[in-house]
Amino acid sequence: MRTLTYSWPAAAHAARATLLAHPHLIPLLGTRPPVTQPAFTLWESLTSILLDAGLSEERAADGTDCLGRLLIGHALAEAGQPPGGDVGGGEEEHRQAQAALAAARYPALSRVQRANIVHDPRRIFELALDGLILALQAHPHD
Repeated sequence: MRTLTYSWPAAAHAARATLLAHPHLIPLLGTRPPVTQPAFTLWESLTSILLDAGLSEERAADGTDCLGRLLIGHALAEAGQPPGGDVGGGEEEHRQAQAALAAARYPALSRVQRANIVHDPRRIFELALDGLILALQAHPHD
């Protein structure tokens, strides 16, 4: 599984960087299956890494599908534009509402709020990617 641990994250990060560099393509790619040779070349590379790491064909297919959804979802959340163009996404309203939460009713959310966690999309992507890789490694033939 060494190939999976080292090659797949690098490929995923490269794909993420490409998506973030072209934010207007994210909704299109997220709602259409691949039909071009460049798209199939990317999926061929990702699928090859999984098969070479010893995963079954079904697990390799599931893994590339999960990675595609992970990439599109994270890129859309990070760089996507709401329908209608550049309009407020409610971030400031969310911050204000969360800061005003009653600690007695929402103790866990209040605790996180007090910790002043900095939103880091890359850290969140890493966590999700690590989870996917661990799941694939734990069940390579299911």
